[in-house]
Amino acid sequence: MTTILSSLFLLVLLFSSIVLPVQAQTMRYLGRQDVPHAHDHAGTIVGGLSGLDFDPASNHFVAISDDRSEQQPARIYLLQLDIAKFNVSEQPGFDGVRFVGVSTLKTADGAAHAEGTVDPEAIRFSGDGGYWWASEGNVKRGISPVVEKIGADGVTLSRLELPEYVLPSPGKGVRDNLALESLALEMANCTSAPKMHYFRMARKRMSTNRVRCASWCSMQRVV
Repeated sequence: MTTILSSLFLLVLLFSSIVLPVQAQTMRYLGRQDVPHAHDHAGTIVGGLSGLDFDPASNHFVAISDDRSEQQPARIYLLQLDIAKFNVSEQPGFDGVRFVGVSTLKTADGAAHAEGTVDPEAIRFSGDGGYWWASEGNVKRGISPVVEKIGADGVTLSRLELPEYVLPSPGKGVRDNLALESLALEMANCTSAPKMHYFRMARKRMSTNRVRCASWCSMQRVV
């Protein structure tokens, strides 16, 4: 998934505000907008957006580009979406989509990831000002997938230890470009059922990723 896409479909679907049995859930299509090809934000090309998450406290979304530091250093974007301006027709526009920030994903020593060493796919707000993100790695180069905690500045703070059976090695482990595609946070100590929002990002000629967002309570672990 290394190609910078000519456009991105943002489709946002909102579930009921309470958690209901599966058979009782309903979904309402709210609209779609396209990010123009080679759209520039702060000197970077916005494209290849893979994961998407929402933080109700700041009213910001975060999206991760799956650029393997080939076009530009691996990065994440903060954006705001005004769903009321989304088109429900077959001719989407760009109104209601506003990019407000970009951060480079960095190693623990503050350096940008070298070309081909990461394949960013998933991003989640951590609930404490930072993020969790996942990379598929690069099996052909012997680089394992990773799940890392980063600060708001993109610098790596910690890394989860993945099970050995996930790590690529002859005859076992994940396959190239078929590893970690999404992340979910297990929420604990919620006093009531959290408000659930479901977001779907559909990309031309590529698979669809779905990311679930919930009102924040304390985080127990990444699952």
